[in-house]
Amino acid sequence: MGRGGAAHGVDITPAMLDIARARQELLGIQNVSFTEADAQTATLPCGADAAMSRFGTMFFDEPITAFENVRRSLQPRGRLGIVTWQPLEQNAWLVVPGAALLPWIALPDLNGKGPGMFSQSDAVTIVQTLAQAGFTDIDSRPLKLALPLGRNVDQAYALLADTGVGRGALSAVPEPQRDAAADAVRSALEPHAHADGVWLGAAILLTTARTSS
Repeated sequence: MGRGGAAHGVDITPAMLDIARARQELLGIQNVSFTEADAQTATLPCGADAAMSRFGTMFFDEPITAFENVRRSLQPRGRLGIVTWQPLEQNAWLVVPGAALLPWIALPDLNGKGPGMFSQSDAVTIVQTLAQAGFTDIDSRPLKLALPLGRNVDQAYALLADTGVGRGALSAVPEPQRDAAADAVRSALEPHAHADGVWLGAAILLTTARTSS
């Protein structure tokens, strides 16, 4: 972006915007602004060079309509970049703690249907959706990486417990059994602790596209 450019962030969740504004203040960045709105339906600033989302577009209720709205905010040959999760079974950072909780809870249905964490976990579906929304030059490629969760098991557990899926899973454990469930997750993380921290595998899709000329 550089000092001569500008960025505008849109999020439907006030807490996320509070974090973004705090980081902006900490870094002393002046050419960034934020709006609390739903990117699916809000009137977005027009003429942008690029739009990007990291793990947000999976929650669109109507993906084609939402991406059409984003496309209209971009200039000709404007760029789109999104990151979404590959299917659950490809993401050890979820599978390992989730399996540890199976004695206490039934895991939610994460089959990728409807808005949710894995609704855009299939590259073919993403390409079709963006094409129907009017994008061109669409490329969706899988990437695997090692995800750092913390310097030690306790930090890794705290990070996982503070994610949306982690909070949901732990809240489903009966109160008297939560300490035991937490210990089981920590034990499951132990084999993945190394001198440089706790690491688990993650798998994402990196998708790029452009508007037409």
